Amino acid sequence: MDFIDAVCTRLCRTLSRAEAEDLLAGTQLLSVGPGEVLRQVGEKADGLYFLFEGSVVVERERGDGSRTRLAELEAPTLLGEVSLVVGGTVSATVRARTDCRLRILTRSDFEQRLAQNDLVAYKLLGAVAEVLARRVLRLNDTLVE
Repeated sequence: MDFIDAVCTRLCRTLSRAEAEDLLAGTQLLSVGPGEVLRQVGEKADGLYFLFEGSVVVERERGDGSRTRLAELEAPTLLGEVSLVVGGTVSATVRARTDCRLRILTRSDFEQRLAQNDLVAYKLLGAVAEVLARRVLRLNDTLVE
């Protein structure tokens, strides 16, 4: 599955192929190897990541220095959705479990699209809301257990 297909069929199903191509044209390609840190707690948030290949571990450090695994995410998925919406700093460390290929849409590019009333940006925002809602539901289930 290529990047465009992953966006249209899995990550943002409301985008047409042409819209997905337009969106991805404004992103940067990144590759990280196993064990490499993609995002570190406390760093300035930089945007939304489209994970197309590989898997990552999302974790936070406790007060005693131990790490708590929050999630293991497999491609294709989105990362940094909170950063895209509210900015600020990174709320969890993301470390590659395997070789990963990603694309990043910077927050400033996303905000520029919103300012231009770009329909693609609004469709992406809908996909981000869906990801956030699914993660809240999983958190609720975890808390109840």
